[in-house]
Amino acid sequence: MPGGKSYNRGRKQGQKKIKPVPAPADDALSVQLLTPGATTPPAEIGGTGLVLGPDTEVTPASESGCLHCVLESWSRISDVIAWFCKQMELEEFHQTSLRFSSKLGKDHRAYIHSVADHLGKDVIRSESHGVGDERLIALVSATAEPPQKWLDPSQDHKAKWLYIWAKEAGLVASRDELAEMLARDALTPPLAELWTVRTREQKAVGCLCQAAAAGDLPALQAACEASPEVLRGAQLDVLTGAGPLHAAAEAGQAEAASTLLHAGVPADCLDGHGHTALQVSRKFEQSDVEGVLLRAGATDLRVNEWLPKQPDI
Repeated sequence: MPGGKSYNRGRKQGQKKIKPVPAPADDALSVQLLTPGATTPPAEIGGTGLVLGPDTEVTPASESGCLHCVLESWSRISDVIAWFCKQMELEEFHQTSLRFSSKLGKDHRAYIHSVADHLGKDVIRSESHGVGDERLIALVSATAEPPQKWLDPSQDHKAKWLYIWAKEAGLVASRDELAEMLARDALTPPLAELWTVRTREQKAVGCLCQAAAAGDLPALQAACEASPEVLRGAQLDVLTGAGPLHAAAEAGQAEAASTLLHAGVPADCLDGHGHTALQVSRKFEQSDVEGVLLRAGATDLRVNEWLPKQPDI
């Protein structure tokens, strides 16, 4: 066994305790140890056993340098990861990786990531590969070449917003998994539908904001009639954080603001910065729009600003 640093379960000062997760099903406890750069098996690995305790068994290695292991107890996962950290002290094993089963759930993968970060942050790192049911987590040396970046700038932009929208819709997918899906052009049907719906909404919001800011009433009326659900939902432009009513307020387009309010836009809807259109109109000193909003029932937070304070009784 190589000497040097000790990798144990002790928690460093100031570190949060890792919350345990229930053990996965037995068929999710398989582990693959890939050693493409090693000429000899790692320490404590022979043709028949990984000596981490009676809970772990190893089948003979194949010619590809892959050892197929079975961890019989989820409670030994920290021991396995600590052992793997120890192997990374040897330069010949820097290309070694430890791959866990794709049958592990998201919570189990997150737990492995936390344990790996806790036990060997400067020695190993965790990587996720695959999409959907094929998603798995692997441990590699911290000095190993990082994964290739698959996405061009436009795809990366798509991944960012799809991740945000997926969270809002309650669809479970990590940012990295979405990136891999986009690189493979393999979005799941729910995610593909979500992207279609939300990008259609964004196109409509863009048209509404542009027409409102320009005071182009015919174009604005046409856009309102084409996208009533966007107005009622007070959708925002994800790039600017503005909604159509806020765009009209900033540009001082009172008639456009009135058109939007009559079309169903809530007078007190918030932009991406948490501001109402009334606040925006005051910020940019657009008194005509301010009057339209107040007459439409917008909440005036200044209504009691100049009243004298009542004495305490």
